[in-house]
Amino acid sequence: MNLKQREAKSRKLVILWICSFFGVIFMMNAYMITQASTTFNGVVAKKSYQQGIDYNQTLAAKKQILEEGLYQDLALDLNKQTLNIELVLSHKNKEYKMPKNVVLDFWRPTNEGQDFKVSLYAKKGYAAVVDFKDNQLGVWNITYKLSTLDGKQVEFANRVDVR
Repeated sequence: MNLKQREAKSRKLVILWICSFFGVIFMMNAYMITQASTTFNGVVAKKSYQQGIDYNQTLAAKKQILEEGLYQDLALDLNKQTLNIELVLSHKNKEYKMPKNVVLDFWRPTNEGQDFKVSLYAKKGYAAVVDFKDNQLGVWNITYKLSTLDGKQVEFANRVDVR
């Protein structure tokens, strides 16, 4: 092999190495882009803008309830595995219609056990007693809804640790 043939061969080899190097990089980038775009579309929640507006309206309604003069206090008294529940409601405005009943939703963050509802009736002073079984011990979230003077529903939350 003469010198010109070796130079031509080495040039081809260098060009092949450079093209292979960048080719591997571009192929890996293309693979990573397709994997990223197919596994996560970038949308955390559908209609997230509307959810944000709804959340702001909920916060405004809670503020409105406090400004209107609705006092609400959920008293939870746990004695062994018996939970005494009492919801105290009062309102400064005489036009406010107290609810006939308030439904409390009990649910566990771990979704273990049975979720359930308890209705507190105005005739019974918004009070109830709940007996827990051994398989229902742990932390329970409690939510209930009240309304403003103009009828907006607002959710309140509490938590109880049943041991």
